Amino acid sequence: MAGATFFAVPFVSQALLLAMVAFLLGIGLGCAQPLTIILTYNHAPEGRAGEALGMRLAVNKATQIFVPLAFGAMGTALGLLPVFWATGAFLLAGGVASLLEQRARK
Repeated sequence: MAGATFFAVPFVSQALLLAMVAFLLGIGLGCAQPLTIILTYNHAPEGRAGEALGMRLAVNKATQIFVPLAFGAMGTALGLLPVFWATGAFLLAGGVASLLEQRARK
């Protein structure tokens, strides 16, 4: 949902539609944190859940530093549209990779 809404944001100019897209974006992004915490905990080796959650947090914080720098540079060089599309593409690719991994386990 979040990936699809990132593709839609550049095309929305009316305030009410933008509010609806932002609401959907918030739902899509907001559900990811609890899900990744649960997945990290469930996939951590026995007795190492704290370490796995710490690594998750470290990667998350590093991402919060480096992704805005990279997308800021991209936005400066190419404009705003590619930033939204690249973010949407990364989110959709992550969703597809997750589904493929889930199918591979079955």
